[in-house]
Amino acid sequence: MRRWTRDLVGSLTVDSGQSVCGLPTVIFAFMKKWIKIGFVLLLLLVLFRGWLFRLVVTYYPISAQQNYSVSDKKLEELLDNQPIGSNVENIIEQSLRLTANQLRFTSGKNFTDPNQLFYSKTAHCVGYAAFFNITCQALLRNAKLENQFRVKHLRGKLTLLGFDLHRLTNSPFFRDHDFNVVEDLQTGKKIYVDASLQDVLGIGYVHGE
Repeated sequence: MRRWTRDLVGSLTVDSGQSVCGLPTVIFAFMKKWIKIGFVLLLLLVLFRGWLFRLVVTYYPISAQQNYSVSDKKLEELLDNQPIGSNVENIIEQSLRLTANQLRFTSGKNFTDPNQLFYSKTAHCVGYAAFFNITCQALLRNAKLENQFRVKHLRGKLTLLGFDLHRLTNSPFFRDHDFNVVEDLQTGKKIYVDASLQDVLGIGYVHGE
């Protein structure tokens, strides 16, 4: 008859020393459990990234920036041929998608005039905000909503739970940040939008003060 013994780590062994259930199995089960938990947490973070971002990051406008108008015929044609939005939320989403489709983010030197960006295709936050602004204005005009809603290109600061994020670096590139606001002139409601963040992280709507 085989003699079973239990070692200090809880493994069952036979008198030949062969392990039936040892420490590696316990570690594997522990790692498998935490990998599953980590995967679920990562999935939740991806699904709710916009809500979490708006919860902890606040945009504070400092100044309004130049409001460009469409002067390039091809850009004008592109904007005029867009589907007419049924409401302001639909128009904002259309404008975010069109801006992301037209531009690619880069931190290098870029144009800021949307009429030039239409051809150069690269921009940082200033160009993204300018292109979104001109696009959203055109789509509001197409939907005959330009007298109810006003779009602004803003420059401001970002805070994380009250901490100024721009203090983390001395880089002049990140001394401020450009974004947009769409304001309902009848109700005063403001919708803050970050077109560059939408293209990079898929988060278009942000929390502003």
